[in-house]
Amino acid sequence: MDRLGFFSYVKKSLVNTVKEISVPFVEEDIKKVDRWIDDLAGIEWIPIQGKELDDAVGYKDLYIANKHFLSFFNGEDVRIYEKVCQKCHIIVHWLSYDESLKCFQCDTSFKVKERQGELQLKEYRAKCENGIWFIGIL
Repeated sequence: MDRLGFFSYVKKSLVNTVKEISVPFVEEDIKKVDRWIDDLAGIEWIPIQGKELDDAVGYKDLYIANKHFLSFFNGEDVRIYEKVCQKCHIIVHWLSYDESLKCFQCDTSFKVKERQGELQLKEYRAKCENGIWFIGIL
């Protein structure tokens, strides 16, 4: 190995060592910033007791903090919606054959898989920490 090769190897090793040492500190700082932003926005993370949202693909009913929610897992991510039509404030119905939600009061629907439709629903964030699922409610 010549001198140039040696110094390039030392540089790469030093950079990799610094990366490995600093990653845990950076990850912890990112978590702190996320918590701070959630507090600033007024998001309260409520645990979802007794439910595994990502154990099977499909739809699940949830009742949390006196509100009706639904969770939909498509194999990659979990989406949570409030089961109330934003126009007429009526609880919407799940149509399993169409994998959609329908408000019979204003005759609008929303396809959950494609995330499209004229029915307007409130979407909420979900996260999993240590095997416990949380929903972020404003």
